[in-house]
Amino acid sequence: MGNLRHINWEHIEWSRKFKQLLNDILYTKKIYVNSLANQLGVRADTAYKWVNPENPFNNFPAFLLPEFTKKIGKEILEYLANQSGYLLCPKPTIDGKVDAKALQLVSHALKESTECLNKFIEVIADAKVTEAEYKQFEKEYNDAMTALTKLKLMVEALRIK
Repeated sequence: MGNLRHINWEHIEWSRKFKQLLNDILYTKKIYVNSLANQLGVRADTAYKWVNPENPFNNFPAFLLPEFTKKIGKEILEYLANQSGYLLCPKPTIDGKVDAKALQLVSHALKESTECLNKFIEVIADAKVTEAEYKQFEKEYNDAMTALTKLKLMVEALRIK
C-alpha cells in the first residue's frame, strides 16, 4: 500500500461513504453488480471493487457517471451535488416555438415560484425546519427552478446567432 504518511484519510473516508451509497442504491433497486458491469461494459470483478466500501483505493471512474445515472438513477449525482454545496434539478426540454405554449410556460413558472415562496414562508415560520419540511421545500424549490429553466431554454432556442 506504500507510505501511509501520504494518504489523505479524509479522502479515504469519503471514498468509503461514496462506495456505500453506490452499494445501497444497487441493493434498493435490486440491481446485481454483475448486471451493472454488463450494462457499463466492464468486468464484474472491477465493478465489485467500485462498490466495496472496504476497498477505498479502486474508485468508480467519473467518466462513467452519465451512463450510470441513465441506467441506475440520479441518486449519485444528487449526493455529489449535495456534498459540493449544490442542488440538482433536471434539465427540461423545450421546442423553441413561440405560441400559446410560451404563455403557459410563464404562467407555470409564476405558479411554481409562488408555491416555492409560500412553502418557504411556511417552513421558516417557527424558525425550526424539520426534515419533512425541508424535503417539502426542496421539492417546491426544484419544481420552481425547473419551470424557470424552461423559460431560459426557450429564450436560448429563439436567440439569434
